[in-house]
Amino acid sequence: MAPLAHPIDIGIFVLFLAITLFVGLKYGRSVKTLREYALGGRNFSTPTLAATIVATLVTGSFLTFRPEQIYSNGLFFILLYLSADFGTLFVTGVVFAKRMKPFLGSTSIAATMGDLYGKQVRTITAIFGTLLSIGFVALQFKAGAKIFSLILGTESTHTAIIAASVVIIYSAFGGIRAVTFTDILQFFTFGTLIPILALMIWEQVSGFDAVMHMLATTPQFSPKELLGSSGNGIGLLTLLPLCFIPVFSPPIFQRAAMAKNVAQVRSSFLHAALICLVLTLFIVWITILVRTNNPDMAPGNILRHIIEKYSSVGFTGILFAGTMATVMSTADSNLNAAAILIVNDIIAPLRADGSKKLTKEEDKKQLILARIASLTIGMLALVMALVPASYVALVRLILGFYMSVVTVPLLLAMFGFRSGAKPALLGMGLGFMTVLLWRIFLEDVGIDATIPGIMANLAGILGSHYLLGEKGGFKKTILNAIELDIDDDW
Repeated sequence: MAPLAHPIDIGIFVLFLAITLFVGLKYGRSVKTLREYALGGRNFSTPTLAATIVATLVTGSFLTFRPEQIYSNGLFFILLYLSADFGTLFVTGVVFAKRMKPFLGSTSIAATMGDLYGKQVRTITAIFGTLLSIGFVALQFKAGAKIFSLILGTESTHTAIIAASVVIIYSAFGGIRAVTFTDILQFFTFGTLIPILALMIWEQVSGFDAVMHMLATTPQFSPKELLGSSGNGIGLLTLLPLCFIPVFSPPIFQRAAMAKNVAQVRSSFLHAALICLVLTLFIVWITILVRTNNPDMAPGNILRHIIEKYSSVGFTGILFAGTMATVMSTADSNLNAAAILIVNDIIAPLRADGSKKLTKEEDKKQLILARIASLTIGMLALVMALVPASYVALVRLILGFYMSVVTVPLLLAMFGFRSGAKPALLGMGLGFMTVLLWRIFLEDVGIDATIPGIMANLAGILGSHYLLGEKGGFKKTILNAIELDIDDDW
């Protein structure tokens, strides 16, 4: 396989990595406590929060795996990706932002769950959150390795390790401030690149009529085919509801907790929803244009084809940098979130005096532990990424467990539900077992296991709460009025 990058392109790419490392270490120098490592002082502007939310959600698949799926499966994945990118952020901003006041400033999602339901729930949340974040980091590093193989024309373990090390170093030593400000750099890199790339490809298409002809004559893009008896309409209808349920993965919950107030949560998530929707539409448009010009191409070659046919020396380096930015912006967020979960919610509660306020010396030790944990998680994820295996199915399975175990009791709490540890643990257990058994025995039904898992958890926690006569239940949530105007810092 011939290399795609000219020495100028490689130079641009290396410069991007160097700037990212510099920015990350520069903004992370002031971190002195674990709380600063996790929340960065909660003094970020709304545009900054919106940018880091987008950067966290726009993964390495955006310019690699997604175009391949849209090229091959058409309308099914177009609707799925548009709903997933826009739906959960929009619902969070409109429905849940105003209910998050009690959780702002929380060090992690596990700490919040511990405050709500007790120590055991905190530990379980931390374990599932850590596994999910490690899986996401491994997937990003694997996407990064693929990018390097395209640049150099060969599988290169050493160069993949160097790029991953940049992310690991600034994430480990800089904390959330380093992650946030590198996310801004990465956001502007891929956010500028994607529209320009769409324009460059459009200039080589034979007009809008050619696009419409491709859409009209390709079965994968036909609504009738999708909804027909031989299509994937039923599968799509079972997956779409999941796109509008906020997952609140560890890094996304962390972004909400970093906000100054609920108005900023609302504004940052709604703006992030709009930006993600626009970027996804550009990816869809790019893939449609590529298919219009090349209807019989092997899907796995799309990124290589785009570089060979539509790029040029110099822009190829920018294209690689932008693609790598999507990898790094997701990996660093999950690295930081996982390190905090391990130190703050798995190790710290094991102390005999865990409820005692930490001294400055103890807090410093926790910060050191968090950096060690981040380095360790990063190296583990890198090793996983270099093993010739796919982790997509594994991460999807962990995500299903996470939503069926953690997301349900958290969302209930946001709606004012309060209960004890027993109902929460019973609901989480039922959610976990339902997903596990569904995956083993009912995988071919055509309904994703996450949906029955969520329903089982919901029935378990609510049913056991009232059957056991636990104190609490749904309480009237006291909310401060939030301003509907856009924050002044936009």
